[in-house]
Amino acid sequence: MNVILKAHSSAWLDSKTYRLAWLVGPLLAAMFLFGSNFWITPGNNLRVLPVPLSYTQEELGKIEAGLKSNEPAMLQTLRAAADDGDLRALNYMGLLYDPTANVSSTVPPNFEVALAYYDRAAALGSFKALLNAGIMLNSRGKTDDACPYFERAYIADSENSEAMGGAGFCKATETDVAATEKTKGIEMMESAGATGFARAYNLLGIMYLRQDPPDFKQAISSYEKAVAGNVDDRGFAHSQLGAMYFRGESGVPQDFRKAISHFQKGYEQGSGLSAVELSLIYSKGTYGAPIDLKKYFEYASFAANAGESAGHNNLAVSYLYGRGTQRDYGLAAKHFLIAVSLGHKGALESFRTGSFASEFIIALQARLSKAVMYNGPINGRADPALLRSLESLLNSKRSFE
Repeated sequence: MNVILKAHSSAWLDSKTYRLAWLVGPLLAAMFLFGSNFWITPGNNLRVLPVPLSYTQEELGKIEAGLKSNEPAMLQTLRAAADDGDLRALNYMGLLYDPTANVSSTVPPNFEVALAYYDRAAALGSFKALLNAGIMLNSRGKTDDACPYFERAYIADSENSEAMGGAGFCKATETDVAATEKTKGIEMMESAGATGFARAYNLLGIMYLRQDPPDFKQAISSYEKAVAGNVDDRGFAHSQLGAMYFRGESGVPQDFRKAISHFQKGYEQGSGLSAVELSLIYSKGTYGAPIDLKKYFEYASFAANAGESAGHNNLAVSYLYGRGTQRDYGLAAKHFLIAVSLGHKGALESFRTGSFASEFIIALQARLSKAVMYNGPINGRADPALLRSLESLLNSKRSFE
């Protein structure tokens, strides 16, 4: 026995191949015996190797405390772990930046960054990352991009209500879908909603709004089911209900009182879109609510922090004209440039057709020059070079501090 142990010890120390075979051999044997169930198993958030599936409550508490006390240091720690392939860190980083999640009030949402982390986690086998990516894409209106994630999740676990709801949505909204397949997709979403995945009702609402012609009554019914099921969607269902009552769609009477009520509830649950609408309502005073510029500024600030381009545009207007806050041309320029970089065409059009204080234009020129996007004079004049810089900025996702 001692001879065997000595031989094993010597081989372990001297041979990397021996160590690898010793560690991987049992895993391969388990995969041979149990097949794909060892690799992908229902009921787990992390569908890959038998590593910790998620952070413990104690670990999450430490991470959250670290984000509050020293956010840069904690983010650096999490980012380093994610770069090393730690699936827990990859998933958590995705959630931190996910605009539709409700994980952090300090980390600014960033759709592209969240999706990149989800993609990396999914590539390593994370079932939950597939669902999170699908839900985030769908909530941002990128429904076609969401379907591959939902469908892969459903293949991995057809009993999971979240995967079922997402895959049902994809089936029902497929181009030139047969009536029987659409009905099956609707049944899958209804079943997912009835078994606890309230977001499935949001998917139904989106489907009814996307079809030609839209069915607003069915959409409202679906979103109301989501709300009744206490859906955790950062106020998405309320924002959709508010928008339909605000506009008054076919078969849905215009009702500003209901619209404001839903927008307010959506805002309280974290909806940046609801905050955008509320800032508009309180700036006009013509939709059943009085003009309140302090509320206008408050809602615009919230929407901007939620990553909404319209929120940044409204905040720029607040600082530019001193509406609800003190006039600050530097901050006005910052938020205007962010709005344009996020694709807000209305902000750019208003600059083309409007007349602005030279101090504001100087601030724009200075910030663009610092970002190496403008090489003209900083003179407070809206010359063609400045307009070209702004046009190139549109949809660039550049950051301006």
